[in-house]
Amino acid sequence: MNENREWENRNELVESYHGWRNRRRSTEPYQAICGKGGGLDAVVKNFQNGGFKRQVDSWISTGSNQAISGIEVGQAIGIEKLKKLAESAGIDINKARDLLAEYLPIAIDKATPEGKLPAPEKGDAKKSLY
Repeated sequence: MNENREWENRNELVESYHGWRNRRRSTEPYQAICGKGGGLDAVVKNFQNGGFKRQVDSWISTGSNQAISGIEVGQAIGIEKLKKLAESAGIDINKARDLLAEYLPIAIDKATPEGKLPAPEKGDAKKSLY
């Protein structure tokens, strides 16, 4: 039964990803990672400043995406945010970080099809800063 619930949670996370990628400019998925005021640029800066510039830059570029491990995702996001994210998804913290390691590069890649971050919309500049 636990295995079924885990698959349901994973499917919910995947469905959320697909919904998010269709709303490229939405800050909703990124706020889950960076908190209120976080947008795509905040997530990118968070990972770049956390020592994962090479990986995140590859996700933005038009080339292939470099992998990131679940442990590295945890280091970039921080344990408290990761715990909150896992709790809100109803999954184990290790599963949450592994799913983020799998899907965050794809989400950022799809949100930046031209190989660069989209310019913030008017009024979003303050919201997206750390």
